[in-house]
Parts: sequence; C-alpha cells; structure tokens
Amino acid sequence: MTLILYHGSSSVYSSKVRIGFAEKRLDWVSHLINLTVGEQNDPTYLKLNPNRVVPTQVTPTQIIVESSVILEFIDELSARKISKKSRNLV
Repeated sequence: MTLILYHGSSSVYSSKVRIGFAEKRLDWVSHLINLTVGEQNDPTYLKLNPNRVVPTQVTPTQIIVESSVILEFIDELSARKISKKSRNLV
C-alpha cells in the first residue's frame, strides 16, 4: 500500500506524523505543501482537505486529515505488518 503524506515543513502536526512514520519504519511518499505561499489553498489540495491544514494522508482507500488519527492508522498498519512477519516465522 502506498502511503502519501501532504505535509508542511514548519507544521508541528506534520512533524509528529513524520516521526510516527520513522518510528514504525514505514515507507511513504512526501508531498511538501509550502504554507508560507499558501499552497494549502490550492484547489487540488482543497479536494483532499477542505480544512486547508496539514498533514493529510492519502491511501488507496481513504483520506485522513487529522494528525492524531493518522498516527492511530500508522500504529494499526505497523501492528498488521508485525503480525504478518510473525506468521511467516512459524
């Protein structure tokens, strides 16, 4: 599954999600949103997140626009990966 993260370099909420990806060692695709020039107001981004904030995570099946919910998703995804690895070891 491809995990796409729209994030801002100066956003604390984006930072905590990037840290979550790093801690869980998950691969993700970065789409940096330049908040200082207002890229969060771009019509294309507004289709993903009408709240005009970062971060936004996009997967093939869902869009998540709250950093805490993104972290919960990352935890669940990581747990599923660990479970699959454990089954393969048996």
